[in-house]
Amino acid sequence: VGLAKVIRDDTDRKRNEELLQYQLNLADAIARNAAEGMILVDKEGRITFVNPTAEVLFGWTQEELVGELLHEKLHCRYPDGTWYPSEDCPHMAVLQTGETLRSEDDFFVHKDGRMVPISCSVAPIRSDNTIGGAVMVVRDLTQQKLAEATERENEEALQQAQKLESIGVLAGGIAHDFNNLLT
Repeated sequence: VGLAKVIRDDTDRKRNEELLQYQLNLADAIARNAAEGMILVDKEGRITFVNPTAEVLFGWTQEELVGELLHEKLHCRYPDGTWYPSEDCPHMAVLQTGETLRSEDDFFVHKDGRMVPISCSVAPIRSDNTIGGAVMVVRDLTQQKLAEATERENEEALQQAQKLESIGVLAGGIAHDFNNLLT
């Protein structure tokens, strides 16, 4: 009876598994620690992942959002609460066209109902040249919008003060001329 011994070198397989695990850990660390909100959706626009920053930004937990349609749960284009029709939604169009979208003036709905001004970037996720979903990176513009509003108010107040100063100078000149006439 003969014995056969088979030796298989698993070095490449182990190295590939370690590299894959490293890449998964790296992607997870980036998503969970990013300063911007990150939302992943599948090809139907259903939310599949929300990072902690997005949870804080919109007030929803990942458990409350996963499986929900992004457009119906969060996306609202207009600050007055008017829903943007889903067939016209540029975020959902990314899933059809495959073109990356960048928007600097958009609004999402917070869990408490208020509108959150955001800038966002939406990019398709491709696999074998097929769009399988999209990744959305959102940045809260609330503080920026407040600063812009404050700046506008300050400019308006300055203009009003300049108008009053001009009226004061004019009134002073008229009073001086009137005083000269009386003398």
